[in-house]
Amino acid sequence: MSVANPTFGLTNRFEVVIDGFDLGRWSKCDGLSVTFKNYDYAPLGSNGHKPILPDRLVYDNITLTRAISTEDLGRVMQWLARMARGSPTGSAVIKLRDSHDKEVTRWELRSVYPTQWKGPSLNAGGHEIATETLQLAHEGFLKD
Repeated sequence: MSVANPTFGLTNRFEVVIDGFDLGRWSKCDGLSVTFKNYDYAPLGSNGHKPILPDRLVYDNITLTRAISTEDLGRVMQWLARMARGSPTGSAVIKLRDSHDKEVTRWELRSVYPTQWKGPSLNAGGHEIATETLQLAHEGFLKD
């Protein structure tokens, strides 16, 4: 019996598409998480245990970071301008890729809306690469 070789996603290979609008590749993605909240309930007469009562799910905002490039900045500005006139009705896909640039997995976010875009800190005496940060709120990525 042979064991299949697993394909691993690389943390430095992912891309973001929102409502079919390709926002390109990013160098960092934080906040891809879900917290299962529980209702705190201690019934009388049950001293030996405390029941777990599910409450709401809480999704963190997604924070994307990358170096500013002429190729990608125009796309982000165009999408932000479009969102400034709209409402959070769209969806986003974060695609994780392997070393051969094949998709390993994806997260599909519902009702995506920007909460913040932040450009670089400019300093005439600095030597750092200029970066941009895009923060996204969403209603979740778990499928019902």
